Amino acid sequence: MENIAYFSLGSNIEPSLQYLKDGLHELSKKFTCQSISSVYKTQPVGDTDQPFFLNICAKYTTSMNDPFEVLAIINEIETKLGRIRNPLRTKGPRVIDIDILLFNTMDIKTDRLIIPHSSMFERNFVLIPLLDILDEEKKNDYKILECIARNPQLIVEKLEKIRFDR
Repeated sequence: MENIAYFSLGSNIEPSLQYLKDGLHELSKKFTCQSISSVYKTQPVGDTDQPFFLNICAKYTTSMNDPFEVLAIINEIETKLGRIRNPLRTKGPRVIDIDILLFNTMDIKTDRLIIPHSSMFERNFVLIPLLDILDEEKKNDYKILECIARNPQLIVEKLEKIRFDR
């Protein structure tokens, strides 16, 4: 059975666009890419003394049934691409950040993983790219447009469609 996973990818350390492409490339080694949003330039949230981010969302299919297995792969990819987690700046600059937003219709709440992603509904830098690739039913199920309207203060600027060879 094919499972559907939606990921959010972000980077604000140059070359940010290349890090996003590298993240997509690594994800595509393990999963099958279905669609990729446009690239969005977004202001940092929480820790604002840092460069703006580039963000995208991507839809992948996988035969993996365990989202924790998917999470382990994502953590390996982030490490491979050079992500260093700074406990003093958890929202600070990073070469790559990959989050699982949705996995089928699962609801998971653990210390290690929350699906749907715990803060995606307050983050236009996630919601607006996600809107690019979600089907109408899911847009309505998750009330994406309503969530975006609640966060108008967050700057999200559409840049381009990413060029990526799957």
